[in-house]
Amino acid sequence: MTVLAWLAAIAAVLFVLFHLIRYVNRSNILFYSAAVRRGSRADDRLFRDLVNAMGGIKFVDQLSFPDAKKRRITAIRALKPYGDGQDGLERWTVQHETESCAYLVTLLPDGAGGTTFSVEKEG
Repeated sequence: MTVLAWLAAIAAVLFVLFHLIRYVNRSNILFYSAAVRRGSRADDRLFRDLVNAMGGIKFVDQLSFPDAKKRRITAIRALKPYGDGQDGLERWTVQHETESCAYLVTLLPDGAGGTTFSVEKEG
């Protein structure tokens, strides 16, 4: 294969990647800052599940606001601190283009080292 053919193949791959990236629906991404993340008492693994798992914040928010183009967690506040085998309750606020919504996140230790959680829209 000649150099020109290799360059053409690379250009074609880059073209496809560029258009795939543009096509990705950015509303599926839930943004948050490190400062906001520190508001939760969950460890990193549990926090990722709270954000991304089926039944987590992103999932529930997409069901509640299917047309939202932007999603950002703007606040997390521990209402009942989680840890040391105790149940926890946190309020997470998600901002969309023109409105925000608060969710209550319930954290329940399962007694075997894991945690189950539930997310419901506040109010």
